Amino acid sequence: MERQRPVADRHGRRPHRLSPAGAGPVRLAALAGWVAFAATVPNLLLQVPAGLVADTVNRRTLMLVAQAAGLIATAAVLLATATDLRATAIVLVVAAVIEGSAFVFFIIAEVGAVRDVVDEHSNPALGRIVSAAAVITDGAVPIGALAGGCLLAATSPESTAHILLIAMLAAALLCTRYLRPAPHPVTEGAS
Repeated sequence: MERQRPVADRHGRRPHRLSPAGAGPVRLAALAGWVAFAATVPNLLLQVPAGLVADTVNRRTLMLVAQAAGLIATAAVLLATATDLRATAIVLVVAAVIEGSAFVFFIIAEVGAVRDVVDEHSNPALGRIVSAAAVITDGAVPIGALAGGCLLAATSPESTAHILLIAMLAAALLCTRYLRPAPHPVTEGAS
């Protein structure tokens, strides 16, 4: 007779659906590392090609195609997980590459589209916000992923979540402080 997989172990935990029943936390952590790596690599390699494409094609169309590619990748992961596909780990890694690539193309096209709409000379405050958003997306996203992985490896997941939340709140406070538009002087006789 074939032995069936238990629904829950003696501690009440259920086996994870993304891996075989015998896979432990080390194997799942390795899979999470591969997925994070696969999502980050396109951000490092596709910045210049995405800029060239964004400058040559319609930016709105490029943004829609990038969103559609991300949606298809996410749907593939959902389908693989729902059907308990044996190759779910491979689907996760491939979807991470597709989603990371789509993210790069979308962000580059978005910055160009916003710059087309916002005239930095007539409204300097909006120009500063656009510039800050570009710096945040180009620099903070890969740095944040690297810092989050290092924190997770060095501390517990709960501590990592607390540290990252505090860092995001501090960044939001700094952004509101330095990106606030200058106050307009009040003139007499103005109603």
